[in-house]
Amino acid sequence: MRSLAILLNNQGKLKEAERLRREDFEALRKTYPEDDPKVLQARVFLGGVLRKLNRLDEAIENYSLPAKLGDIRAIKDLFETYQLAERPNEIVQAAPEFAAKQRELYQAKPDMAAAGLRIIARALNRIDAFQAAEPYARESLDLATKAGINDWRLARIQSTLGTTILGLGQIDEATRLLKSSYEQLQAIADKIPSDVRDETLSEAKAAGEKLELRSKN
Repeated sequence: MRSLAILLNNQGKLKEAERLRREDFEALRKTYPEDDPKVLQARVFLGGVLRKLNRLDEAIENYSLPAKLGDIRAIKDLFETYQLAERPNEIVQAAPEFAAKQRELYQAKPDMAAAGLRIIARALNRIDAFQAAEPYARESLDLATKAGINDWRLARIQSTLGTTILGLGQIDEATRLLKSSYEQLQAIADKIPSDVRDETLSEAKAAGEKLELRSKN
């Protein structure tokens, strides 16, 4: 059923994909508790189809519980859907709770906490809430450094922080972070997982273009 739902989704047959995702979700709910990872994952998948159908409030409803319980993908999808629904204040309001959950869940896994906090900072950057984003972006970089991360993930975090700093008008630090991170990401593009490669590179490029425009003004 799940493979067929993916196929239908990729073919743009969203109504059929929704039906299968909903059937899968309801079947899992009858067997497992609401906070079981299988049920939470089914919620995220159903939310993805609903978002493509532009049923944003329903998508938000499905993303909310997994996000509150710390699912990083759900947090990303929820915040993106809030932005599509023109509800930016809810991103700002949810950020502290979600950040606290990342710290709680991943005390022993600073690389995972760094990833979650970066997602929160990214979402705040996208709505120009740079002051709110800064502590999460800096904490993400600190955790990544402590965890010994020295690959594309570190460069992506640096790019996110650079975007934040640029939004705050701190040009010198932003220039250093954005230029070095973009060069690193380009150099190791083949090492970035395919499911996040295009997004990672395009966001870093867009940040560099913003820096260039800001420097000219």
